[in-house]
Amino acid sequence: MKKRIVRASEELFFVFGYSKTTSDEIAKKAGVSKRTLYKYFESKKQILNQVVDDKLLHLREELQDILKLTVDFPEKMRRITTCVALTLSGLSRHFLDDLRTNIPPVWEKISGFRREMVQVYFPMLLDEGVREGHFKKSINKGVAVLLMLNAMEIIINPEINRNLPGELAQEIPARPEDLFDKVIEIIYEGIHQGESLFKS
Repeated sequence: MKKRIVRASEELFFVFGYSKTTSDEIAKKAGVSKRTLYKYFESKKQILNQVVDDKLLHLREELQDILKLTVDFPEKMRRITTCVALTLSGLSRHFLDDLRTNIPPVWEKISGFRREMVQVYFPMLLDEGVREGHFKKSINKGVAVLLMLNAMEIIINPEINRNLPGELAQEIPARPEDLFDKVIEIIYEGIHQGESLFKS
């Protein structure tokens, strides 16, 4: 029952935002009475916290499981970027803006996870790529992580694409996992053919 309420709340929050979703709508979506709803949760805010905690916990567990796999590095990188992209794309910009404005403590949880990605998961992935000879030892990890972080921001906030001229905006992949793949491809393979243009 509790999971059913959380799933129903997640669907409503992500489409309409937290503030515009009422407890009555959650109860109706979950197919329970409002009295039953409050039997499991003290408030709508508690449901929101559960929704966000579950989402981030699931993503952390998936990332940790992927990092432990014995698949080759390119496949591991593909799985991690797809996992992150699909999860983040579920958090609509409308929902995130609502949290940032109206529920700062919950917004901070999500921001904290993004910092965790920058401080833990992305550097760990780059270190493994260097160890296995997929990346140059001289790779600027700071710049590479910054590119990944910006890719995360674009997935969460597709409105950024509107700053591009029409013909360039059309080249941006529609699916979040494809967009992240293209960012990784540029980090992984570069865009220049032949020797480096820049001598260190």
